[in-house]
Amino acid sequence: MAGTTGFFHHIGTFLLFSATVLLIITCISAPVVDDLALLKVELGGNTRGRTVTFGTFGWCVNNVNGGNNCSPSKVGYSPAAVMSSLDRTEFSDYAEDTTRGLTRAMILHPISCGLNFIAFLLALGAGVVGSFLASLVALLAFLATAVACVIDFVLFSIVKSNVNDRGNETGTGAYYGAASWTLLVSAICSLLGAIVVFFTCCSARLHRRRSVMSASIISELARRNRHSLRTLRQSPVAEISGALGDLGTLLPLMIALASQGSIDLSSTLVFSGLFNIVTGAVFGIPLPVQPMKAIAASALSTPLSLQITTAAGALVSCAVLLLTVTGALRLLTRNVPVPVIKGIQLGAALRLVISGGNLILPLPWCTALPQIDNRLVALCAFLLLLLNQRSQRFPYALLIFLLGLSTIPFLPSDTTQSSHSPSSPFRFGLPLHVTIPDFTSQQSYTTSLSQLPLTTLNSILAVSALSADLLPSLLPPPTPTALGYSVAAMNLVGCWFGAMPVCHGAGGLAGQVRFGARSGAAAILLGVVKMVLGFVTVTFSSSSGRGYDGVGTGIGDGNGGEVVISALSRFPRGLLGVMVIAAGLELGKVGAGLNTKGAVDLWEERAVRDDDGVGIRGRWREVGVAEQHERWMVMMVTAAGILAFKNDAVGFLAGCCCHGAYKVADWVERRQSQGLLGERRPLLR
Repeated sequence: MAGTTGFFHHIGTFLLFSATVLLIITCISAPVVDDLALLKVELGGNTRGRTVTFGTFGWCVNNVNGGNNCSPSKVGYSPAAVMSSLDRTEFSDYAEDTTRGLTRAMILHPISCGLNFIAFLLALGAGVVGSFLASLVALLAFLATAVACVIDFVLFSIVKSNVNDRGNETGTGAYYGAASWTLLVSAICSLLGAIVVFFTCCSARLHRRRSVMSASIISELARRNRHSLRTLRQSPVAEISGALGDLGTLLPLMIALASQGSIDLSSTLVFSGLFNIVTGAVFGIPLPVQPMKAIAASALSTPLSLQITTAAGALVSCAVLLLTVTGALRLLTRNVPVPVIKGIQLGAALRLVISGGNLILPLPWCTALPQIDNRLVALCAFLLLLLNQRSQRFPYALLIFLLGLSTIPFLPSDTTQSSHSPSSPFRFGLPLHVTIPDFTSQQSYTTSLSQLPLTTLNSILAVSALSADLLPSLLPPPTPTALGYSVAAMNLVGCWFGAMPVCHGAGGLAGQVRFGARSGAAAILLGVVKMVLGFVTVTFSSSSGRGYDGVGTGIGDGNGGEVVISALSRFPRGLLGVMVIAAGLELGKVGAGLNTKGAVDLWEERAVRDDDGVGIRGRWREVGVAEQHERWMVMMVTAAGILAFKNDAVGFLAGCCCHGAYKVADWVERRQSQGLLGERRPLLR
C-alpha cells in the first residue's frame, strides 16, 4: 500500500513540474520568443508574407526575409490597434476596449507558473504537511491557470473572429498558436496533480494519523489565539506599546525605499500589515515583519528599480523554501553550535546599537521649540529608558511614539521624491499595483545572495532560539521550518504587487518584547494599523487624477502616498534612534545565558534503571571554567566577524571555524592522553 501511494505521489509531483514547464513556455511567448504565440495571424493582401504573433506581454511582426519588429514587454497591450494598423481590420469600440482590458489579466500566466512551482517544491518533501500544502497550492494554481485560459481564449476569439471576417477579402487568416495549447495542457496537469497529491495525502494508511495532526493543529491555533486575547485584555497598553517597538527599524528603511521608487508604499503597508496579522494569529507571539536589510541597503546604495528589488526578495524566498522543503533548515538547527547562534544574535544587537547611534549623531545638541529632534531630547529619552529597565510593562514605546507624532507638524521633511517609477503596473479593482519582478537582471541575483545568509541565520535560526529565550514559559517557540515557510510565503505573494521584501528578525522580536509585547495581539494590532494606513494611502492616490492604466509609484503622482511619506519622514530621528538602541540592548542580553541553564546544548539525557524499569532522565550539564571561556570566545568571534565585515555569513563562518578549532584541539589532547596511558600500561599483569 505504501509503495503504491508513493508511486502515485511521484506521478502527481511530475504533473505539477510539467505544468510549471508548460507555463514557462507560455510566459516566454512573443515578444520574448518572437515565433511563439498565443494567437498567430498570417497577413494577406499587400502585406502578404508577414506574420503577427501575439504573446503574453506583447507582439511581434515577423517578415519572411527577416527584420522582425517586436513591441517592448509590458503588461497589457491592444491587439485590435495592432491589427487595425497592419491589416485595417475593423473592431468596434467595445471589442477594442475589451481586448485591451483582457490582455492585462495575462499577468496570471507568471503567477500561475509560480504557484505551480511552489506546489512542486512542497510535493517534493512527500511529508504529511508538504503533501497537504502542495495539494492546496496546486488547486489554487489550477484555478489561476483555468481563469487565465478562459480569458485568453475569450480575448483571442474576438481578435480571431474579426481578423478572419476581414480575411475573406484579403486572405488574412488567424489561428491559435502553440502557447495557447501549452496553457490549456498546463491547466489540466495542475488539476490532475492537485487531485493525485491530495488523494495520496489522504490515503488509507495515513488517514488516521493526519486527521489527528489536523485536529492538533487546529487546537494549537485556538490555544495561541486564546493566549493573545487573554494577554490583550490583561495588559492592553503594554501590547500596544510593544507593537511599536520595531518602528525604529521599519520607518527609516520603508521611507527611503518608497521615496526613490524601489518599493510601492501602498502595497508595502497593505501586505506587511496582512503578514503581521497572519503571523500574530498563527504563532501567537510578537513576531515582527521587518525589511530585508541587505536588500534595502543595496537598493539605497545603488538605486534599484522596483522590479529588481522585488525580484531579489522573491529569489531569497525561493531559496529559503527549497532549504525548508528539503530539510536543510532542520539540519542546520541540529548542527549549528549554540555559541555561534548566540554570536549571531549578539552581532545583530551591536549593529542595531550602532544604527541607533548613527540616527542620533548627525543631530544638533539643541533646537528651538517646538522642534525636539536633537541630541538633548534623545538623551532624556534614553535616561527614561534606563529608569524603566525593570518595569517591562511601562508603555515606553507608546509614549515616545505619541511624543514624536505630536511634533511632526513642526519638523521639516527631508524626503526627496524620485522620478524613478515602476513600469507597466496593472490596477485591480482595489488600487494595488501588479508588477513583474525582473528575474533577468544580474543585480537581482547578486543582491539576493547578500541577503540569503542574513535571512537564514538571523531571521530563522536566531529568531527560533530567541523566542525560546525571551518567552520561555508562554508558548512553544516557532520551529525553523515554520519560520522558513512563513518567510517564503510572504515574499512570493508580495513580490507581484511591488511590496517591500520582508522577513522576521531577532532585533524586532527583542524590541517588541522589551517594550511590553507578550503575545500575537501586538503583531495583529500593528498589522491592522498598517492595512488601514495603506488603504487610505491608495484611496487618496487613486482619487487624485490617476488614469485607468495606473502608471506611477503611488508616491509622487497622487497626494496620498506623498502625504504619508512626508509625515513619516518628519518623525524625530533622535527618538527613533533611542528605540533602535533599546531593541539592540534587549537582543544583546541573550548572550548572558550562554553558559547557564537554558542553553539547549547543555541539556543531557541518559537512560537509567529504577524500580519501574529503564527510563530516560535529563539534567543540565555543568560547564567548567575553561569550556566557558571557549564558548564565550566562539560567540565573540562570531559577533566580531559580523561587525567587522558587516556580513552575517562571514561571522557565521568565523564562529564555526573557531568552534571547530577547539574541537580539533580537544581531539588532539584526547589522542595524546591515550598515547601516554598506553606507554605507561604494563605489558604483563
